[in-house]
Amino acid sequence: MDRNDLLSRLLMSRESSHWIRNAQIDFQYSRISGKILPATISKSDKKNSYICSLKTAFYRYPKQETSLIRNRIERYLLRSASLPIGMFLHMLKMDRHISIGNWLQSTNLPPDLEKEDLREITQFYSDHYQNYLLTFRSVNQETHPRLFLSLKENSWQLIPARQVYLYHREDNKWKNKKIVIRERKNLLNSDFVHVHHKDLLDSDLQQIHRQYTDLFINKHSPFNPRITLEYIKKLFEKKVFEFHGLKDPYGDKLIGHFAIFQIGKIMTIPLIGYDMSKEKELGIYRMLFSLILMISEDRELTLNMSSGAGNFKKIRGGKPVTEYTGVYTNHLPKISKMGKELFFSAVSKFGEGILQKNEI
Repeated sequence: MDRNDLLSRLLMSRESSHWIRNAQIDFQYSRISGKILPATISKSDKKNSYICSLKTAFYRYPKQETSLIRNRIERYLLRSASLPIGMFLHMLKMDRHISIGNWLQSTNLPPDLEKEDLREITQFYSDHYQNYLLTFRSVNQETHPRLFLSLKENSWQLIPARQVYLYHREDNKWKNKKIVIRERKNLLNSDFVHVHHKDLLDSDLQQIHRQYTDLFINKHSPFNPRITLEYIKKLFEKKVFEFHGLKDPYGDKLIGHFAIFQIGKIMTIPLIGYDMSKEKELGIYRMLFSLILMISEDRELTLNMSSGAGNFKKIRGGKPVTEYTGVYTNHLPKISKMGKELFFSAVSKFGEGILQKNEI
């Protein structure tokens, strides 16, 4: 059973909000060509995380990130437009949607579906949920080219959502960068202890939960997934994620962590965090990042390092790639279809340029 199957079964075992507080949705899954394919069903606007709320993904979270827009005029225009955009999306009931292939991760690793399989899935959901927008998260041309093409061939629109950073397994450029080599030496010469999954303790899992929450919820955004401690413990116990930690020289206190999720030859980092009370000069995040790169290289995997900290990832050789959300509107009532297509056309026209220029 692959990790996507394990994750689907875990998410089905309780209400989604038991695992992720701001994921108040229904979760179901079906089989297609022998593979489990989940779907999250959002029925109304509940200010959920961007992992299951289209309104948060395209409005609330971007509104929070307007400070990252470098051009002052663009920043002013986007801030000025935020209120009418929010009202427009509320009127369109944008959060009444079904997200297919959604494992409630910041970066999903979707199956590379063939055209015929996707046609069958599209037909099923458009027949049974005629008032729900259909969506497909975490699509990019580099790691899932077949899915990208299948969506286009089945009349899905591909809407630019964010920039992610890839470290390809065949690419030697990032591996030979001076900063990557230097930071790896710093890590290997440090006194910190690399702790593997099997050696982590229950007290370490509590620290992992605290560090993740401090970094992603308290520091960055309440719209990131509010993961519970019990979810972390289940992911650890069932080995859905592979957890790693850095401990102090005595091996007592966890100072940083990350978790690996791998499907085939691609890995992502769904969890990462560190002790934010420590001095910045220690460079804990840099050491964690260096260890992640080292693991991806040793295992000959392509690393999708998700979005955020664009310049940091770029100078270490990360390739910026546009990630899209597929949307399907053909089955919707006429007015709903027209309104949503108007919004998505505007995002498609201006969104990708803004994402690329500002490394968002």
